[in-house]
Parts: sequence; C-alpha cells; structure tokens
Amino acid sequence: MTTDSEKPDYFTFYGFIPTVDLDLKELKKRYLQKSIQYHPDQVSAVKGENADECLRMAALNNDAYRTLKSFDSRVQHYVFILARAQPFNKKSLPSDFLMEMMELNESLEEAISTHRQEQKSTLARDLQQKKEEIKHAIVQLSQLHPPSPADIQLELEKLTYISQLLHRF
Repeated sequence: MTTDSEKPDYFTFYGFIPTVDLDLKELKKRYLQKSIQYHPDQVSAVKGENADECLRMAALNNDAYRTLKSFDSRVQHYVFILARAQPFNKKSLPSDFLMEMMELNESLEEAISTHRQEQKSTLARDLQQKKEEIKHAIVQLSQLHPPSPADIQLELEKLTYISQLLHRF
C-alpha cells in the first residue's frame, strides 16, 4: 500500500507542471503514448523484474489518467502536491455557504415532493452556474504565486458539496 509520501506526482509522470487548468487533449495524447509503451503485449516480451515494472507502470498510467482527466480529482491531486511542499491547515466551509446549500437542499426536496419540474430545472441551472463559478475561482486561485492550498481546498469542498446536490437531479 502506498503512503501519502510515496504517492506519485501524476503531473510529473506525464511531464506537466502541476496545474488545475490542464490541456485535456495533451493529457490524452501522453496517456496513449505511455499506454503503448507499457501495454501488456509489449510486456509479454519482457521477463522477470522488468515485466513487473512494466505492469506497475501501466497501472500507474491508468491511475494518473483517471485522476487528471477529471477536474475535481485533478484539483484534489494538485492540492496534495502543493501540500507536500507547503503544509496547511484546512479551513472550514463558511456558514453563509452552508446556509445557502441548506436552503437549496430544502427547495430541492420541496420540488421533488411536489413534482415541480420547472422549479427543479431552475435549481439545477442555478447549481450548475454556481459550480462553474467555483471552478473558475479554483483556476484563478491556482494562478496566484504562491497558490494557497488551503483556499483551493476550501473551494474544492464547495464544489464537491454542489456536485452532490446536482447528483440528486
């Protein structure tokens, strides 16, 4: 089992500078290149320790791609990489945000129980807009020098909260 200190830097694995605003086409290109390099058909010609290493690298390639292709998991990994160099204290979600989410959740419950499709659609649109605003804020925070892992983590938690509400639709 891999400890946090041993967890690889997926950005470095693909030759990227850590960022939340990653070029997904370039990510896929690099993933496919490594997939060919470490494909089991390639590995079958290799024996012993080298074969085990190739299989380990293929698994690493899959984990890295799965993590970096998703904005949420990429941001989480980005914060993890930042925190290695700059440990931080986690911030709590602001009470006004939590109150807003509670009100949205209650509105959603009401819309579901009363079968109000228009109200549900409006709530979904509002939540999606809020999600996009938070993503934009995360990108902006990541471009500060130095970026604040605590602030990015806080925005990621907001994003996660909203994503969970959106899954109820």
